[in-house]
Amino acid sequence: SKLDAPPKTVEARRAREVDKALGPKGSDAAADLVIDLHTTTANMGVTMICDAWCPFALRAAVYVKQQLDDQLLLGQDVKIMFNDEQDKENAPYLASVGKAGLQIEVGPTPQGVVRWDVVDATKRALDAVLDLWHKECRGECTELPDEIDVYSVAEGFTKLSWPVDEDGFPAAVPHESIQDRDWSLLRKGDPLWRDRDGETVVYDGAFGDEIVPIFVNEGGYYYASSGRGIGVAQKRRVA
Repeated sequence: SKLDAPPKTVEARRAREVDKALGPKGSDAAADLVIDLHTTTANMGVTMICDAWCPFALRAAVYVKQQLDDQLLLGQDVKIMFNDEQDKENAPYLASVGKAGLQIEVGPTPQGVVRWDVVDATKRALDAVLDLWHKECRGECTELPDEIDVYSVAEGFTKLSWPVDEDGFPAAVPHESIQDRDWSLLRKGDPLWRDRDGETVVYDGAFGDEIVPIFVNEGGYYYASSGRGIGVAQKRRVA
C-alpha cells in the first residue's frame, strides 16, 4: 500500500492526500462510497472491478451489467473483474479508502486523449452504480441474479511479460491475433507475440492451457516499474 510507503514518490504523497480527503481509511469518518474512475489504452470496454471485502461492489457491478449490457457500450457487454481480497486494510487500491468502494475501468482510449464514447460509457456505468446506491439507501430491494460470471486475475496479478532489450523496452509486440481482443480465450500454442524480426512467439502454457488475456498492450504496462506485460485472467462463477 502506498500509505505505508515512504513519502518519496508522487504516488506515495498523493496516496496520503487522498486518504486525508476521503478517509482516513478504516475510520468512521471515511467516505461512505468511493468510486475510482480509470481509463485504459487496452480494448477492455466497460469493466467493473470489485473486491471481496465490499459486498456492495459486486452487487453494483452486477446491476451495471444488468442495466447496460444491451447497449453494447464500446461494442462490448460489461465485464466484471472480481478480486478475492477479503482484507480491506491490505487492499492497495484507492476505492478501499471508503466504507464501500469499487473501480470502473473503460477503454480503449489513448493516454491524454478525451473521447466522447469513453466518457459517455463511464458516465452511464457511474450513474447505474449511484442509482443502486440510492435505492439501497432508501431500503428498496433490487432483483439481481443469484450467480454471475466474473473474471479473476491470477494470484499476484500475474502477467505475460514480454521480452525486453538492454534498455528494458519491449523487444516484441502483442501478436495481431490478440491485439484489441481482450477477454478472448488464448490457448497453449496460440500466437502471443511478434518479435522485431516479425517472427511469431506462441503462448507456452505457463499459466494454464487456457487463459483470458486482459489489458492487452496497455500503455501503462510497458515497463517493469508499472508491472510489464499482459494481464492473465480466468473466468468463473460467483454467488
